[in-house]
Amino acid sequence: MVAKPESKLWRKVKKETPLITWQRIEGSFLAGIPDALGYHDACAFFTCELKIAHTRRLVFSPHQIAFHKVMPKRTFILSTNRDLQDLHLFEGKYIQELVDNRFEDVPTCCMDWKKLTNILIGFNDSKNHLNKVLVEQNSMKQRVKRRSKEPSLN
Repeated sequence: MVAKPESKLWRKVKKETPLITWQRIEGSFLAGIPDALGYHDACAFFTCELKIAHTRRLVFSPHQIAFHKVMPKRTFILSTNRDLQDLHLFEGKYIQELVDNRFEDVPTCCMDWKKLTNILIGFNDSKNHLNKVLVEQNSMKQRVKRRSKEPSLN
């Protein structure tokens, strides 16, 4: 039996982040609850929604959107492509931006697994790195918005 892409991502997350204790949250009876619960002594608990990007937009259920809006702290969304190569980590507070835009237009930190681990468990140098990336991407996003408001030449 061939594993689904999200199952492959789950196995990769567990393998590549050994400093984090993970628990998969299964079942549709918990509508909107993220796929995984992570724990580390440095930060306690956090959640992580696992997404495989089939297109330039990530798809969320209304319950997933509501979860991240109501509980925006210490929640993350980890997205990758089908071959599990391109990592994109989003803070849960950006859920509405992810729904409304292509994921490339939303503040993210594309990284390797070690940086991802550091951000998830809240190491300060990683937070500073993420903040710097977010400021740079927000600036880029504002430039794109300004350009899109300019009259077209058509």
